[in-house]
Amino acid sequence: FYDMCLSHYQTLLIALFILPICSIIPAPTRKNAVRDWISSQPSTPLSNTILCLPPEWFAEDVVYSQKATNVRIERCLNLKMLCEKWEQSFEMTSEDKKNVWMSLGRVSETSPTSMLVQWNLTWVPPTALWLETLAHVNEWTLRYCPYTHLSDRVSTFSYKAVGKLLWDAWTTQQLHIPLACIRGITQYEFADATDDACIVSIK
Repeated sequence: FYDMCLSHYQTLLIALFILPICSIIPAPTRKNAVRDWISSQPSTPLSNTILCLPPEWFAEDVVYSQKATNVRIERCLNLKMLCEKWEQSFEMTSEDKKNVWMSLGRVSETSPTSMLVQWNLTWVPPTALWLETLAHVNEWTLRYCPYTHLSDRVSTFSYKAVGKLLWDAWTTQQLHIPLACIRGITQYEFADATDDACIVSIK
């Protein structure tokens, strides 16, 4: 009888304490899906700014629109082809290595059917590629530096700034390579509020 009471008591404890704790553990969300997909697709940084989720998340008749350029692309297949061409035309290489990076920012579900994804694109601009060559010749360590905090300023060439950059590299054996940067936000609209709903609109 004592053992039976102890068993019931243990069962009661599990029901009162363990199950409520399990119930508050969040299930996988759209935000998690975005982060998992982006981390698994490092070779397509430009496409990731539009197609931030696996292909099955997008409706076949999804519509992509960009207000700034009045671009409108209908159907998922056409959008994928556009992204592939974008990767090919924008890709810049240095020392046979791709040097375009996409970093994911904040992912927000603004409503049951809407999601905003913030991102940064950085790359070594053509005008700075010679610095990489210079660093390899002198066996300096490369330090890539995004200047997103200065994105609201107009950049100007300065011999003084170049001289300081090279002097710092000579004295520290480290050359800082400036990165160009684009910041953006992509908006996704889902067909309904369910977690497995297809994306029907991208802006």
